[in-house]
Amino acid sequence: MSYLYISLGAVLGALSRYQLDRWFVQPVSGFPWTTLAINVTGSFLIGLFANALPDRSDLRLFAMVGFCGSYTTFSTYSLEIVKLLQSGNPSVALIYLAASAVLAPLACYVGYSLTS
Repeated sequence: MSYLYISLGAVLGALSRYQLDRWFVQPVSGFPWTTLAINVTGSFLIGLFANALPDRSDLRLFAMVGFCGSYTTFSTYSLEIVKLLQSGNPSVALIYLAASAVLAPLACYVGYSLTS
């Protein structure tokens, strides 16, 4: 049954992301405002759900794994940094933050370049 809750959440997350992207027009500056808004709201939601929903519940799977995971994976990244900070690992959190900020766009560039 868990897969059903995750799948339903994922469908709603993907559709929400798609609809937001259609509603907002990118400004002339080229800054990805919609993606930023999705990443920030997704991070807010996963933080909210992480504290508000009981561990291992179907609703948590629906909201966090399904919806937030489909809406934006940036929300999981943000939650992992918060958890590292809360568990007393600020140096690990900083390394993860910096490594992700550098390596993820670099990997994207390499993958993009390989298919160009």
